[in-house]
Amino acid sequence: MGLLEQIKNKGLVLDGAMSYELEKQGVDNNNKLWTATALIDQLSKVYQAHWDWLIFIKMAGSPTAGVTQSPFVYVLDLIHVPFAANIMNFVVLTAIISAANSGLYASTRMLWSLGNEGTIPKAFTKTNKRGIPVLSLVVSMLGGIFALISSKVAASTVYLVLVSISGLAVVFVWTAIAWSELKFRRAFLNSGHQLSELKYKTPWYPVIPYFAFISSLLSCVLIWFDPTQRVALYYTIPFVAICYLGHLFWLKSKKNNEEVLLEK
Repeated sequence: MGLLEQIKNKGLVLDGAMSYELEKQGVDNNNKLWTATALIDQLSKVYQAHWDWLIFIKMAGSPTAGVTQSPFVYVLDLIHVPFAANIMNFVVLTAIISAANSGLYASTRMLWSLGNEGTIPKAFTKTNKRGIPVLSLVVSMLGGIFALISSKVAASTVYLVLVSISGLAVVFVWTAIAWSELKFRRAFLNSGHQLSELKYKTPWYPVIPYFAFISSLLSCVLIWFDPTQRVALYYTIPFVAICYLGHLFWLKSKKNNEEVLLEK
């Protein structure tokens, strides 16, 4: 069965980071299993979100579009739209504002979710009368402002560290996701369940999870051999270690406080 037939018949999630686009399609992401629910009940909207991207990439992927000509301008020129460059200036500015808005929304929602699950302090879950998690929003805004300022006043130091950490951290996350998928299927079957109980089965299992895991792992390892990219490892590995140690310390302190309260 070809890839297109596989997507058509069984579905395939290409990028879990498209929650904002899927939400605009009307997908409800207010529960922990919203991705599974979307695949089962609203698969057509998942298709639509991804096909929109694929169609645009196909149109913009011309060999004549490059650093001297925006692929967006090229597409507009193909369909004979006048003032394409001016239109794209407006579109790019709008896209930047939209991206900043969606990024702020995603960051705020992530902090709220982490607080709601007990991974970070519960203070991040507190909302105002309009249901807005103000502390999560403020922390996200401060982080964005700090990154923007650092890109201008410390582009070769602080901003480089931020970009390195954020870029490689995404690869770490996908490595963990692929490994979790492999471990989940084995644990699910070993606990006495049947494969038929799964409402959504990963296509081509275990090929896809293994491919994702090995590809992500190799991308982390191979950048060591590129002097221009090696700096990402220098910053990201210590940062991840500090986050884990900090989280363990916080959990231990939380447990000790609970034990003290119980003794009283």
